[in-house]
Amino acid sequence: MPTSPLFLLALAPALDLSGAFLAAVLSARPAAARIVAALAALAAAATGLALALPVLLGEPAYGATLGEVLPGLSVGLHLDGLSAWFVLLLSAVALPVAVAGTAYAGRTTSTAARAWRPRPTSSWRRWCWCCSPTGSMASCSAGS
Repeated sequence: MPTSPLFLLALAPALDLSGAFLAAVLSARPAAARIVAALAALAAAATGLALALPVLLGEPAYGATLGEVLPGLSVGLHLDGLSAWFVLLLSAVALPVAVAGTAYAGRTTSTAARAWRPRPTSSWRRWCWCCSPTGSMASCSAGS
């Protein structure tokens, strides 16, 4: 498996996108979708840390020009000290967010959460709430 910095630079967003796609595919099984999305987010954050730390610890910046879109206009990926700092910051925040988000999403789909049902509201009442010029509850409760 290639571990060049440019491969890792392309791998991090690919992991996030693949996790989102697989979670959408597995939407019929919420627990599996949550786990797949969390693992992909954790892997992408770890990849970001692996990209940023060497540059911040003194290794030279790296990058590549991907091609020339128009004459004189090239597209490329480069990771210097400043961009490595932001990648490190975002990756360090993404690690606990992925764990906490998975735990939070797991609680909302539990049987206790499904057992709670809000009181049904008539469509007229919802329409009144949305279209009321004041948006006040008094104008909406008149329709019940």
